[in-house]
Amino acid sequence: MPRPADDRCPGVLRAHTAVDGALVRVRIPGGAAPASVLATLSELAGRFADGRLQLTGRGNVQLRGLRSRDGSHPGDAAARAGVPDDLVAAVTDLGLLPSDRHERVRNIVTSPLTGRMGGLADLRGLARALDDALCDDDDLGALPGRVLFALDDGRGDVAGPRADFAVRSVAPDRVRMVLGGRWVGPERALASAVADLVAAARRFVAVRDGRWQVRELPGGGAELFDDQGSAPEPVRQLWTGAPGGPPALGLHDGDRAGGGRSLVVGAPLGLLTAGQVAALAAAAATGSGELIVTPWRSVVVPDLPADRADEAVRTLSAVGLGVDGDWPWSSLTACTGAPGCANALASTVDRARALAVAGRSPGGDQDGLPVHVVGCGRRCGAPAGPHVQWLAIIGGGWERTVLDGRPTAR
Repeated sequence: MPRPADDRCPGVLRAHTAVDGALVRVRIPGGAAPASVLATLSELAGRFADGRLQLTGRGNVQLRGLRSRDGSHPGDAAARAGVPDDLVAAVTDLGLLPSDRHERVRNIVTSPLTGRMGGLADLRGLARALDDALCDDDDLGALPGRVLFALDDGRGDVAGPRADFAVRSVAPDRVRMVLGGRWVGPERALASAVADLVAAARRFVAVRDGRWQVRELPGGGAELFDDQGSAPEPVRQLWTGAPGGPPALGLHDGDRAGGGRSLVVGAPLGLLTAGQVAALAAAAATGSGELIVTPWRSVVVPDLPADRADEAVRTLSAVGLGVDGDWPWSSLTACTGAPGCANALASTVDRARALAVAGRSPGGDQDGLPVHVVGCGRRCGAPAGPHVQWLAIIGGGWERTVLDGRPTAR
């Protein structure tokens, strides 16, 4: 069924109102940015919000608890009226707001280690090209804020069911397009990937009829393929084994000539303090100066020289970031919880911290499943697969349930 026309996905120009104040979301297409950009966003979080950067499941960054223009408490009416002009100007100066009309549709994820380790192709330049193409097409400003573009270098990590418009490499110069996470088209040239994705997105704008995502179309996305080539196939035909997941925390050796080592770092519940961002920026400065925000709320510090990699591991571990599979926050997620959410019955962050200390992670719960903590029955942010849920209950306390990960009615 078509969704309501009002698209409430937050951006920089349109905040989401929460109990703890306004929330803005800054898009970082492809997840890669100079470390100085994340350092500046961290400074802005300290100046305007609660001081932390929140990593999202689409490789973007959020600032929570925005104060009003006069500096008053974030929960008052003034704070809900809009985003401070100085914050908008600062984000624009960083190059992260290239088009007012397109800012909330620039959701692009890329295989985080592409071009450095594994994969069939180097897609590092594709995210920028796709972002530019989206912003250059005025009609695509009408895309819903929930759409997701994915650029998968063949390892199967991002071209999954969540992606609306995706390409996955099948050879260094060939890709197949995946739409709605269900349908796969014939092989295409990598050089035409951006144009093909933009064309499919334009067709979606024309036929979506209020729907927010491609999989909600009557044909599940099959109707968005062009008339060239053979008919689309079910997506299962694309995978030649288990789809890839997130890169493991820790050091990864590059397999490209002249490449360094990449360190994948976990952030507790996807939250980064100012000190942690400063440590990440300092580590990045010993390499290429870049940081990559992943769709799994982790950060990659790429291109580290071999003689500086171990030092980076020690430094980042010392500030509370995860640098190996034994990190106690592994496989542990939570919704916003109290006090940020009016529906939450308790602090999910405090409960998650208690579970981490108790050893429920890494490796998930005693059942070997990921753990998700929720403050109410809405179950926001729940993982897509089987997991253990800890639910806050009326009167205090928590209820533990093993769930299969299938959607449930709210």
